[in-house]
Amino acid sequence: APPLTLSILGSDEMVEGCDSLLLNVGRPNGATGDLLVQLALNGATTNSADHDPIPTQVTVPSGDPFLGLPVHAFADQSSEPDETATVTASYTNVCAQTVTASVEFTVLDAEPIVLFAEDVLTECSDDSIPLLVQGSGGNGGLYFQWSDGTPGSILYVAGDVDGQFTCTATDACGVSAMITVEVDVDCEIVIPNVFSPNNDGANDRFEIEGIRSKTNTVRIFNRWGQKVFEAANYKNQWDGADLPDGTYFYEVLVEGVSDAYTGHLTILNN
Repeated sequence: APPLTLSILGSDEMVEGCDSLLLNVGRPNGATGDLLVQLALNGATTNSADHDPIPTQVTVPSGDPFLGLPVHAFADQSSEPDETATVTASYTNVCAQTVTASVEFTVLDAEPIVLFAEDVLTECSDDSIPLLVQGSGGNGGLYFQWSDGTPGSILYVAGDVDGQFTCTATDACGVSAMITVEVDVDCEIVIPNVFSPNNDGANDRFEIEGIRSKTNTVRIFNRWGQKVFEAANYKNQWDGADLPDGTYFYEVLVEGVSDAYTGHLTILNN
């Protein structure tokens, strides 16, 4: 009987959850019509669990020289040795002559993505702080992106603000892992006693040095004790422009500090 061919298009090694191959069942020379070919799978892989199901028989349509059967390796989330399987194709003609052909493929564990980054505990600074994530594993290299959309494994953040910053690493197969970097800056709270919201570009806002580093609440009262401004997690945004010149009083509550900062504040528009 004319030989039957069975081959693999692509690599005969597939990484779980990533790679695929094409089993190519070739029609014997001279065989016509729809060609029924039997397939048998043997070896370490489990059909339909470790990869796409390989059927027990396929039909090469009349007139087609071959049939391509795609096989994708599934991710099973477990660590195990490499799994090698053998596919055997067989065809029996009208004269009861049988020919066979075999190929082997191997399913490999995906190397897990491992990320490392150090949390940052530092003194308050006007300079930016670099956060660095290192990664290994995955398949086909890693692409890093921070939660604010910044690409790459390095992110520069303000040196006077606490925060949590998350980086995601994704490999060429679309598998991802995340890590969060904690930033804790130790800033001294310095509160001014005067500012001038006259839009001259200097001292136009009530700017509390170090306030952005901690969870806080800021309240401003007039001389009659009426609250004229309040903000949670104050970011030095208040310009007091809607208030007349005069003396006011502040209360600044900072996380981790038992007593409130209090004092008087003068607004000078001119």
